[in-house]
Amino acid sequence: MKLSMKYRNFLIVIFLLLSTKVAAMDLQLTITRTERSKDSYSIIEMWRITNNDISLQKSYSGRLSGRKPQSQKNAISEEEIKTIHTFLENNNLLKNVLSPKYNQFHVPYNATHVTLKISQSPGEFFLLDLYNLTKQINKNPDFKKINSLKRILKQYLTK
Repeated sequence: MKLSMKYRNFLIVIFLLLSTKVAAMDLQLTITRTERSKDSYSIIEMWRITNNDISLQKSYSGRLSGRKPQSQKNAISEEEIKTIHTFLENNNLLKNVLSPKYNQFHVPYNATHVTLKISQSPGEFFLLDLYNLTKQINKNPDFKKINSLKRILKQYLTK
């Protein structure tokens, strides 16, 4: 089948725009686990993809403040970035969701706060923000998808 020149050029332009859009993705995933009790603590994991780098920073506070902060960084290929972008699209994570902030849970409690920020050119920005008691958030379908994303990121970080 022979394509017209206009149609072929149109497809090439669309392909280049989509390729540029994916390549320019900036992703930040922050997961904070907090326990409030007589032995309170927090664990903060921050995953980041910028340009062709993937990084993880893990820090501790409260009862766990004696632990040494962890930091890892690795290169990530354009193909891996496209794979992550496809995962985000297929799992409907390119959206804006803000869960309500609960001021007070009854102590003692375990809570999890997840923030997924994605920016793409030109000017697209998505924010997925989930916060709830750990038992409740584990049932959230978006949280389950974010855990799957975290496994993919870990695989690319440790390759």
